[in-house]
Amino acid sequence: MPYARSPRLERRDYVFNANDSAWVPHATARLSGYSAAFGPERTPRSLRTRMNARLLADMSPTGPAGADGKFALDELATVAFDNRGLASELLRAPLVERCGRRSQVTVEAVTVNLGPACRALAEWNGRLDLDSRGAVLWREFITRFEAGDQFRAGPLFAEDFDPDRPIDTPRGLAPPRDGRDQVLEALAQAVRVLERAGLSVDVALGQVQRADRSGRKVPVHGGHGFWEGVPNFVHFRPHTTTLEPQPPAGRPVPGSRLLTSEGYPITGGTSFVMVLEFTDRGPRARALLVSGQTGDPTSPRFWEQTELYASKRWRDVRFTDEEIRADPAVTVTRLRGPRTP
Repeated sequence: MPYARSPRLERRDYVFNANDSAWVPHATARLSGYSAAFGPERTPRSLRTRMNARLLADMSPTGPAGADGKFALDELATVAFDNRGLASELLRAPLVERCGRRSQVTVEAVTVNLGPACRALAEWNGRLDLDSRGAVLWREFITRFEAGDQFRAGPLFAEDFDPDRPIDTPRGLAPPRDGRDQVLEALAQAVRVLERAGLSVDVALGQVQRADRSGRKVPVHGGHGFWEGVPNFVHFRPHTTTLEPQPPAGRPVPGSRLLTSEGYPITGGTSFVMVLEFTDRGPRARALLVSGQTGDPTSPRFWEQTELYASKRWRDVRFTDEEIRADPAVTVTRLRGPRTP
């Protein structure tokens, strides 16, 4: 595809992409009329794309960009690990309201008391941090639905996708259908899953979600980009391009898409992440390589950046010669050999 026929957009505020098509590079701007090779147009966007657009478009005084509406380096680093999820921002409040009106639901011939689950979701702040209580229950609830339910009206969303409002739709919690409340049944099934796993409905995410770095289990924050709509996307996938040790996946917990006997083991998702600003004195940046700086599991560099990520601590990027020489961790190796003409 010639460059001249490729989608592109230049703006003075922002452009973004969240592993989605080129159609929505901005909360309000659209790129249309291009080859299907660049992705579909006028089709539903992922929850993760929609969450990114929300964060970037929020120019309110209390928004992530601050009172001036412009991201400074610290503000960008903060929002990168803010761990807000669009699924919970759209649906948690109406779910809590509905389950507050009905204390019991019968699923799988078992009557489930929804009271503790309702309280856990009501007290949860909607984020996926290490100390978030309610996040695990929410994940088991939202993954009870089918993948396609995220993109249309149906058992999960009340309002259908509108191609003229791709960031705002679908939305609203779906009403009961066919004489049954499929939403509360999904919540009751989530409670049952946690019971099978021996977990309370208000278990902290950090007790369940961990990255195994050669036997060193590091609790990590973040969520599933597809199901929860979190920009800070973490998940499990088998190693296919590395010889690093594969952590145990665990046995699947019956009735769950993601939960195992090892909790939520994390091996992928957020990998190399960097925030950068250009200043009059040159670039200023912070970065993390979450999976570690080396493939050698005996080296502390195998796990140290995973722990930095877990505590939301960034490392400074050395840019100038002076910064590099001043870093006590820097070593210089000179390689010599015969030159080939």
